[in-house]
Formats: sequence, structure tokens, C-alpha cells
Amino acid sequence: MLKEEFTEWANNGGIRSQDSGYISHAIDVLEWWLDSKLPNADVGNLFRYETLAEFEEKLKQIKNDVDFYEVNKKDQSGRPQAALNKYTEFLKENDSNCKIKKKRMTSYIIANIAWNSSDWKGITEDKTNFRWTQEEGNIPNESWNFDFDNIRNSEETIYGFTQFTHAPKTAESNNFFVVFRSRDKQGKNKIVGFYGDSDILKVPKQLSNTQSINIIGNKRISILLENKIDDSDNKLLFGKQKVGQIGFNIITKDNSISIVDEAIKLNPNQINKLNELKYWLESTIPYNGSEIGELKMSKTEELKDLLVENKNIILHGAPGTGKTHLAKEIAAQIICGKSFEEIEKGSEEEKESIKEQLGFVQFHPSYDYTDFVEGLRPQESANGEIYFERKDGVFKKFCEKAILSSSDTENIWKELNDNPTVWKVSLEGTGDNPTRTDCMANGYIRIGWSSYGEVADFSNFSGYTEDGGSVVLVAFQSKMKVGDIVLSCYSATEIDAIGIVTGEYEYRPEGGNYPRYRTVKWLVKGIRENIVEKNRGKSLTLASVYKLSISIQDVFDIVKKYTTNQNQNSESVNENNKAFVFIIDEINRGELSKIFGELFYAIDPGYRGINGKINTQYQNLIKENNIFYTGFYIPENVYIIGTMNDIDRSVESMDFAMRRRFIFEEVTAEESAENMNLPSEAKEKMKRINDVIANTEGLNDAYKIGGAYFLNVDDFDKLWKIKLSSLIKEYLRGIDDDGSKYKKIEDAYFNRNANNSSLNDTDDNSPTVEQ
Repeated sequence: MLKEEFTEWANNGGIRSQDSGYISHAIDVLEWWLDSKLPNADVGNLFRYETLAEFEEKLKQIKNDVDFYEVNKKDQSGRPQAALNKYTEFLKENDSNCKIKKKRMTSYIIANIAWNSSDWKGITEDKTNFRWTQEEGNIPNESWNFDFDNIRNSEETIYGFTQFTHAPKTAESNNFFVVFRSRDKQGKNKIVGFYGDSDILKVPKQLSNTQSINIIGNKRISILLENKIDDSDNKLLFGKQKVGQIGFNIITKDNSISIVDEAIKLNPNQINKLNELKYWLESTIPYNGSEIGELKMSKTEELKDLLVENKNIILHGAPGTGKTHLAKEIAAQIICGKSFEEIEKGSEEEKESIKEQLGFVQFHPSYDYTDFVEGLRPQESANGEIYFERKDGVFKKFCEKAILSSSDTENIWKELNDNPTVWKVSLEGTGDNPTRTDCMANGYIRIGWSSYGEVADFSNFSGYTEDGGSVVLVAFQSKMKVGDIVLSCYSATEIDAIGIVTGEYEYRPEGGNYPRYRTVKWLVKGIRENIVEKNRGKSLTLASVYKLSISIQDVFDIVKKYTTNQNQNSESVNENNKAFVFIIDEINRGELSKIFGELFYAIDPGYRGINGKINTQYQNLIKENNIFYTGFYIPENVYIIGTMNDIDRSVESMDFAMRRRFIFEEVTAEESAENMNLPSEAKEKMKRINDVIANTEGLNDAYKIGGAYFLNVDDFDKLWKIKLSSLIKEYLRGIDDDGSKYKKIEDAYFNRNANNSSLNDTDDNSPTVEQ
């Protein structure tokens, strides 16, 4: 029965295992108490309810009569597990119809914080060299962590803060065990305390000029250690490298328990609270993937969320940090919710999705507005004459694709040509007739004029052309293209069918009075749709074939109207939820003002969609049936990722108007080593050389070397000779007159004179305290 299942659940991790006798007794006490105290509530055996819905319904009946959550809140030993609370938790986990999340899993992280010489009993006066505190007197707003007695905290929670390079992947959706690590005034790395069962906010909340919060810990199992744990040798990083100057390292559950065990040895006065924390740790379930190698997905997931929220981001950093690869990973997550590796192993449909919904271009100094948005391009006519025609650029085409490729029009869009025209055709005049019936049944359109003969004198016809042919025939024979759209005219106001032209012009004598054919794939037939308003207010004439001014989007709206389930409302019918990601590699190498032009307005996240329409430079040349006839706009489902190297000379020339429309996110060399799962030897060499580069006069962090240089390397001597040596010389060109700087970097790479080098094991993530 359910009661026995609950007991088994409790004994297997729902509570501490040594409390099994306690929980069994508590169930009996709870049943007796409810029956005796609430005889009129007809509670009976509370544990007979098989679902959470039944259980909560019964709770509603008794809630006004008793504070049932106080029932058996603590036993004689002071243990705070209430049997009723635990039973509620049990039902939530086992109720398949319940939308409440299953038992939350835990991530275990080490966070770096600023030192506080007041031992976090108040805001420190210690100043740091952290750049984010420079405008506030260099006093870090995280220096008040572990301020247990502050009135901002509640009885159950304590607030805290740490400056994350990027908030952990599971922020706001998971609970955390946070290990706080700092460096004291003597320069020694110390583990100073823990926040248990914590929530982490992606966006910090500002309390004052010097205080923000982004961690909400469980006060009962959050501890400031009396005796800090010395970690001068970095053993308690468990072989992981620090994430940037600030940030976090994801460790394992076993790592976390070993740190707490060390704290227990050093702090006998706090053993009860530390044991409580250890009990909690032992009962937690590791978040999937957080044990090893989670950093890569954490970075990708966080940047994906950032892109969805802001529409535009730029990934910047040192060379070789995998920015372009990371951009593609972010795009894959947005488009398919999977990594590129998973997609490669998946279905052809997923691969096609990436191909259709991902755009890519690399900027360079010669790239311009014509390439990106639109421009006049030379074309050659059938008789060899050269003329200029307006053509859409790569980004404008991509936006059109995103607008038209909603889930119910995607297959239609794929069959159109690059610049489709919308045609009207009258099939033997208006109304029902044999020609119309034949065309609808057999997938083609037919026109006549056969009484004049295949070659005829049209001198008395108003549609006469210089080449001796009818305007109607010329349009049908040579102007109409495969991939154009055709609307069958039923009357002066209505159409009865919509199709896509799939075949070239054919003359079939067996067609009698209507021998001119073109095959068509009918999308909708047998309708009656008034299109006068959509056709700019113009009625349909009886001439057989001519162009309409109705836009492609209007045509698609009609198709969707007749092909989508009529039970769906109009909002859901027109919904476009497919994500399209456009990657601009080396975005800073192009002249952005010249490339984007008036798109500076449209690209702004606040002006996406039809409300952000703009007139482009060649707006007057856009045809009536074009989707952007009334103005160009970037749809809501288009996301833009730019990448750039920080050391490129062109970075500083980037237009500020463009800069403020993007969120800038750094990809550090240290992150790239983790992202690419480099072997330990590669990581060690990379760290040594980058430490020296960053501290070399004339260079800085932007010149660090990313993990891509060290990927799949078997011969590190060869790597230096072929790639790194020339790169370092280029870095130092003009600033290393005697070659000493080059020699120092080379020595670091090969680990020569390690004891005399500037390399040391200090914690760059912690602040430098002014004495």
C-alpha cells in the first residue's frame, strides 16, 4: 500500500536513513492526531489517497481548522522533518499527472569571492583591483557574504553574492552547494565557508551601491568556517582551472563531501551544523552532466538564453578560443535543442533544419551594403545585353526565409524561386467551366487565343508588342518562371485556387481552343477568396494572364487560412516559432556603417517585427508583390551572433551605434581549454604561456592563446615551431627590441627555469588587498 511505499521512499533518501524508525512512528502519530483533533473533518486514514490531487483536496478541507504544517514539526530530538511535509513531497514525486517538478537535483560549485578582513561580519574596507568595483572605490559588493544577522535575511534564508563570469547553466532552475574560496592578506588561498541548498539568480538584484544579491541560501546549512581551509596548493580545485578572473568551477558531489569532511576536522565547535550539511549533501542527486565536463554546455546554454533574450550578441576574446565553433553550438541549441555532435548523429531532418535555419557570412574590408542588404547587380538578357537589376543581399534573403518558413508554409517556400512573381490567370473566363475543371483535376493552367493561330497578326489588339506577339502570350510563355505563384481568377473580385508553377511553357494542339499549358502544383482549390483589398484595391480584369500586386505574405496567409485546422484561432495559425540564427564571423573587420546602413534601426532588439519597418536605399525599385514592398524589417525569430578577436586593430573602430545594439560576451582562453576538453599536458603548457603573455609589457589578456591551437596535438615542439613561434613574434613586433620578451614566453612554454620564472601559483581570481 501507499503507506509502505512512502516508508520505503523515506528510507531510500527522502530523509536521512538513520531516521527510518522516526518517520514510521511519525506516520502513526500523524494519523492519530488528525483523527483525534479533527473528528468532524472525516480525515480518516490520510495515506489512503492515491494521487496528489486527492491529497491536496483533503488538505483544503482541514486548512482552516488547523495549521497542519505545524503537526509534528519537531520530534523530541529537535529534528525539523514534518511527516506531513515529507508525505506531500513523496506524492509530488510519484504523481504522474502533477506538473510540479520532480525532486530537484544539485550542482556543486566553487565560487571566488573578495577577501574580507572583518571576517564577513560587515562590509569590508579592503580595496581590490577588481575592475567592476573601480567606480565604487574598489570595495567589492560581495564583501558582506555570511552576514547572518543582517535584517535582510529571513529565518530560513541568507542572501549572498559572487561575481560570476557567467551564471551557472542551471541558475533559477536548480539548487546549489556553493563553496566560497578567497585569498587572505598573506596571499594564501582559503575556503572560507558554504551556502547549502541555494538558489542562484541569473540577474543580480541591487540592494544598494555596495550590495547586490544573486545567491539565496538555506540558512540552516550555510556556514562561515571558524577555521578556514588552506588551499594554497589548489588541491581543492581538483585539477580544474579557474574560469576567467572571476567565475566558478563545477565539481563533483564526492569533491564537495571531501571539502566538508576537511572542514569537520578543523572546526570541532561547528561539527553539528557541518554534519547537518553533510547529511544534506549525501542525500542530493547530482545534476546530469555537472560532475565532469559541464562547463562547455553551461557556457552554451547560458549564451543561448542570453541570445534569446537580447536577439544580438558578439562573442569576443583571444585568438583560438573557439568563438566561431561556440556560435554554431549556440545556434544548434536554439534551432534543435541539441549539440552539433548530436545533430550529426541524428536524423536527416535535423541536419536539414540546421542548414535551412542557419545563416553564415564572414565580413572583410571589401564587404558592403550591396552584399548584405540589397543592391544593383549586372544581369545579361537573352540577346546578350547587360542591364542592372535590384537583388537582395544575403541577410535580407535570410530574413525573408525566416518570415515565410513558419511550420505550415515551410515546404511551400522551398518550392519558390529566388524572386517569385504572383500571377493571375483566367481559365476560360470566369465562373465554372470545363477548362477550369480540367486544370484543377490535372495540375496545370491553360490559356487560349488559338483562333489567331500560333503566329498571328495582333496589330488590331491593344496588347500588341513589337515582336508581333500578345502581352498575354509573352507573359505566359517567357515571363512566367518555374517557382512563381499563380492565382486562378473566378470573378472580378475572387480567386478559387492558388498554385506554384512547376513546368515550362508547352503548346499542346490537343488542347483545342486553350492549347497553351504550364504545369502547376495546386496548394488550395475550390475556395472563394476576395483579394481586392490585398491587391491594393484593384479588381481583377478578364485579360487571361498578368501580374498582381498582392504580396507573397498575403498569398501565404490565404493558403494557411484554408490548410490549417479551422479550430485553431487566427493567432495560432499565424504563429511563427521557428528560430533562425545568422552568424557574422569577424564582424569587426567590415565597415559596419557601410554594411548595415539604415539597418541600425531595424537590428535593435526593441524594433524587431513589422513595427520596425524601414525603407531601404532601393525601396522604390521593390515590386508590389515582394514581401518587403511596404518596408524591410527583421522578424522576431531571427537571432544574430557576431564573433571577433580582441587583438584585431579594427576592434576600436567599431561604430558605437552598433556596439550598443549587441551584448558583448568574452570567451576566455581558460574557458576554451575546458570547452575543448584539452588533455592535462596541453592545459599546463597553455596556462604557462598565457600567464607570461598576460603579464608582458605591451601585451594583455587579449593576446592569450586559445585552446584551438592545442587541439589534437601530439608533437608540442612542432606546434611551437610551426604555429606559436611566428604568432608570438607577430605579437611582439615593434615592442621586443632585444628578444628578451620572446625568450621569456618561449621558456614558459617549454617550462625552462620554472623556479626563476614569473609564473607562480597565486590565485588570479582573488583581489589584491592594498596594505
